Amino acid sequence: IPIGFVLGTILQFSYLLIKSRKFFRLNLSFRDNPLNLPKTLLSSSLVIIILIESLSQLYSIFDRYFYGNISSGGIAAMNYAAIIWVLPIYIFSVSLATALFPVISTAVNDTSTEDMEKIYNESTLISTFIFMPIAFILFFYGDSIIRIFFERGKFVEESTAMTFGVLRIFSINLVFFSLYAILNKIFYSLNETKLLLLITIAGLSIKLLFNFLFIDLEQNGLALSTSLSYSFFFFASYTILNIKLKIKDKLLFVKDFIIHFANCIICLISIKIISDIYQASNIFEEVIMIVVFLFIYLINLILIKHSALVILNKVIKRLNLNKFLRTG
Repeated sequence: IPIGFVLGTILQFSYLLIKSRKFFRLNLSFRDNPLNLPKTLLSSSLVIIILIESLSQLYSIFDRYFYGNISSGGIAAMNYAAIIWVLPIYIFSVSLATALFPVISTAVNDTSTEDMEKIYNESTLISTFIFMPIAFILFFYGDSIIRIFFERGKFVEESTAMTFGVLRIFSINLVFFSLYAILNKIFYSLNETKLLLLITIAGLSIKLLFNFLFIDLEQNGLALSTSLSYSFFFFASYTILNIKLKIKDKLLFVKDFIIHFANCIICLISIKIISDIYQASNIFEEVIMIVVFLFIYLINLILIKHSALVILNKVIKRLNLNKFLRTG
């Protein structure tokens, strides 16, 4: 499996490198003066992007350094919790960021400030709308999800409890990290890779520092350091982009975060009342409670006519129109 993964990645990179050569040229001016090599490398966006992506791999290395301080069960709990935590990010956030990247790049090239701000605001609204309920579900009902995914064979109830503890800590930063996955694409579009590199280095430094501070909490400490550093990535990026893009409503995310957070609290109270009445006790009934949670969440947003639903409706109509045009 790992050999196949490495070979697949190399082939993918080689294909993309060949296909994208017409869009970029490496500066090889250092041939005339070898002393210019460090400066040339640092000024190359491609090299900086590779550095940013490579540095992100240090997270697992930083954690591995502390594995001697936690039990094997704690290590497994971190891995299993990370699988569940990262799944919605890969499904929604990375997909959204990938789809938005060419649109953002076009807006930047056209120097359309209004279009750029609209894309920025709408992507923030959509991401918060999607990930806030997911974060609540992982925090309060993550044990049910773990039981569905993993509780079989040697994965017993004690393992579920340990994994759930880690998953809860990861879920705290889910909204922030999902948004960062979009914001870093905006940095790339703006050609602000050096700034993004500095943010990445600062975030890694925070991760390493907090690993030392929280290692007494074992796997929960490593999860907490990850959550805090990922949250830093978002807040640093969000603050810088608000200034760079001259966003008019700089508190849009804060206001939207409060609305969705309050909505999730209302849903949670409603579910608590329902579950006390019907006394949900098995996995199937707990899954029903999660579905009802999402239903109430959506109904509340429809009642207040939240802008995220308006944006989502436009996207769906656009997709249906494109589908109709292709089939027509």
